[in-house]
Amino acid sequence: MKNRDIGRLGSVCSILAVIYPTAAFVLRLLEPPRGLPSTALSGLTRLQTILLLGLASAAAHGILWASAQQLFNWKFWAGGGAGWPGLRHAL
Repeated sequence: MKNRDIGRLGSVCSILAVIYPTAAFVLRLLEPPRGLPSTALSGLTRLQTILLLGLASAAAHGILWASAQQLFNWKFWAGGGAGWPGLRHAL
């Protein structure tokens, strides 16, 4: 095998390693909850709620991060000039 073929095989394996658990997680979300009251969300409504909360928290994180950058005069902007040195200073 050439290095290129090994790289492709590794890429396919890593993609499958992400897809399989993600699909299993989503399918488990669609199952009705066990041991919870009948008023608990189930199925597609539960999945939609989790996705909406995830998007809302991602937006809130972005807004808070941008606000913190302006407040403290940080220059770590997304893809900005600071790059890896900026990450090193953040850690």
